[in-house]
Amino acid sequence: MTIIQTQVSLQAQSMELGEQIITMTRLPVPWYAPKFLVKNKMKDSIPEYSQIPGLLRKYYSIEAKTGKFGGIYLWENQKAARDWFNLEWFSRVNKKYGGDNQVPLLKALYILNFEEKDQTTLTDRFANVKIFKIQVRSQKELISRIASKADSLKGIPGFISLWIAEGENSHLHVISLWLNPESFLAYNFDSLCSPEWKLVEEIETAVPYTLKIK
Repeated sequence: MTIIQTQVSLQAQSMELGEQIITMTRLPVPWYAPKFLVKNKMKDSIPEYSQIPGLLRKYYSIEAKTGKFGGIYLWENQKAARDWFNLEWFSRVNKKYGGDNQVPLLKALYILNFEEKDQTTLTDRFANVKIFKIQVRSQKELISRIASKADSLKGIPGFISLWIAEGENSHLHVISLWLNPESFLAYNFDSLCSPEWKLVEEIETAVPYTLKIK
């Protein structure tokens, strides 16, 4: 597995096809749309997303602190992500929500899914996203460290999955999905991360729906 040193926007071209990609959308909730309406729209969209070629999973997200909504996606490869987040998608979204919304492509370095229930759609989960600035080391060393530390999550009550991806400028995205916020807080998550990593941003979001395709 290779590590790509730079994050790219979906309009750029620099990654090999055939590698898993993680994307995250964060859009402002319209002032006229209450939370229950946003959740209903998300639920209504599940059949559409279930049919998207190359989409492996999607965590629908609603951030209480920032008022943003969207999703965290795991794609089979870059082509699948680009086909969905195309120019038409950006044009439609920017017109509807304003601004110049970006959806970075993140190279998946490590994926651990540990789910007890074999369901296509799970409801009412919690996701934590930590973005670190790290010192670039050898690919083998970084992935080996991640894998050995992530092993400690197996069997932790409330843990569902861990996705780790590389962004631009040596940024590492650590995305974990939990049964609820209490499960996350009960686990010493700092033990998973290196003291050398500098926390740049932390995002906490409710996950009303989890779409699991593969």
